[in-house]
Amino acid sequence: MLHKILLLEPTPFWFPDRWIGGISMIGAPLLLVLSQLLLLHFDFFFPQQLKAFDQHPAQVTTAYSLFLAGTIVLWPAIVTLAKLVGQKEPAWERWGGTMVMLGLFDLHELSTMASII
Repeated sequence: MLHKILLLEPTPFWFPDRWIGGISMIGAPLLLVLSQLLLLHFDFFFPQQLKAFDQHPAQVTTAYSLFLAGTIVLWPAIVTLAKLVGQKEPAWERWGGTMVMLGLFDLHELSTMASII
């Protein structure tokens, strides 16, 4: 009995499913583009960004919030795409999915911030 419990049979269920992944593939880029459209008439270099935040705090805060939301919403799309790639090439799924997720959440930047604090 215990032997049968430990041997898990593959099931067709996977998370996130194709609907969540598909909505994420559409929604995340829209949020990212909208965030950049809000910042379009400001220069990208940080002194101009700080000046823009001083003069238009609501617009810049909204733009950065939309960018953060787009980045967070993007992870189901990456996992879904990695799952589809893994049906043909499992190694690409593991390594590619891992590298893209690490790049998405930019752990290097977090470790740099932690070393400063």
